[in-house]
Amino acid sequence: MTINQPPAPSSIFVQKFCKFLDKEIIVVRQKSGNYLKFQFDHSKDQFISVECPDCYPITKEKDLVPLYPCWSNILGRHVIFANNLLNKRIEQYIYDKEYKGFQQVHQTGLKFNRQRSRTSSEFFQVGESIKEGVIRIRRDSEGRLKKERLDWATQQWTSIPAVPVKTLNAVEKEKSKRQRSQSILREEKTDRKRKPKPMKAVSEERINERKCTNTSNDSWKPELPDIETIPEEKPIDAENEWKTEVEIVNNKSKLSKKDVFEIRRLAAMMGNPTEEDSSDDADFSGSDDYDDVPDEMFDVVESSC
Repeated sequence: MTINQPPAPSSIFVQKFCKFLDKEIIVVRQKSGNYLKFQFDHSKDQFISVECPDCYPITKEKDLVPLYPCWSNILGRHVIFANNLLNKRIEQYIYDKEYKGFQQVHQTGLKFNRQRSRTSSEFFQVGESIKEGVIRIRRDSEGRLKKERLDWATQQWTSIPAVPVKTLNAVEKEKSKRQRSQSILREEKTDRKRKPKPMKAVSEERINERKCTNTSNDSWKPELPDIETIPEEKPIDAENEWKTEVEIVNNKSKLSKKDVFEIRRLAAMMGNPTEEDSSDDADFSGSDDYDDVPDEMFDVVESSC
């Protein structure tokens, strides 16, 4: 940091608190229109130059020296040409009723006339009814801007407190801030639309929709898919099934010799004799059913064939 001498008494300076440096500083305007910033170093008992990108002198109403007013067809209001003591420039200002202060404008169609008379102390009035209120803009005894409001009860003019002047830079910053806020709100709204709903919320929402369409049915229940009930089949025991079939075959009643004899006799009488070995299922061995039958019985049958 460069050590500098304190600003000259004739220079215009503004004392303010710098948030960037977290200190009190002094902003000094040079004749060239540039601004220098200083802070006081108590250890050296002198001012030192500092750099801060955010600190600029705030234009106040007392920094404006009004010259004369004129009418703007584009804005539809009066515009005041004033000399800004901070930068030594002739600038244009309007009175904002809502803000109750002055705001800088720049209308290229309005040209400053140095030859115009500046003797009038009263510039213009704003408002013409009791509801709106009447405000008068004029030059005070020190040559500065003055705002006054008419008191309808006393018919006297009362001063309106001074407020900081809205410069073009301040208006632009305010506009950018407002646009950023609107952009953030739009993005948040878009994100909420894109964010998927939880499955539980979707299910509840669908159930509520169905309830709305079935308000007349008090016994309404959420629809469930139809599920066909299939009877359970018992497993097949192959071994037991095979045993059962074997038992049925083994339990067949065996033909006795008497039965075989009778069958053959009847077949022979009908002209359809049978072969002696045509019945494989008959088991004649070990059978004592016809041991007591005489052999002549068999001879008779054979002779009759």
